Amino acid sequence: MKKYLTGLTLLLAACGSGYKHTVITEEVPGRKIRIEYRGDVEFSADSTAIRSMQPGATASYDRNGTGFEAKADQDGHIRYAYEGGDLQERLTGSEAEFMRAAIRDMVRLGRNRSRQ
Repeated sequence: MKKYLTGLTLLLAACGSGYKHTVITEEVPGRKIRIEYRGDVEFSADSTAIRSMQPGATASYDRNGTGFEAKADQDGHIRYAYEGGDLQERLTGSEAEFMRAAIRDMVRLGRNRSRQ
């Protein structure tokens, strides 16, 4: 199976905020992944959770039309939304499992987006 991996890193200011904007895509037969970051995002050591985010940062993940988004408020508190739903402090059940798998992909395809 031929794998097509495209990574595009844009060092653009997002709305004048000065946040780095990164978009990563991967396409293989039967699977399309899109990951987008605005600002710094740091993952847990086991690659299953977001450990911290820069205040105002966002991270989103979409796999074949299913996705989640994480947003940090101005104090750095992270809230999550699954499939465009309301932001909440934590996802549960199958939504949480999807997010853990998504974060493993985010780490695998990108890198730990901690402050550099």
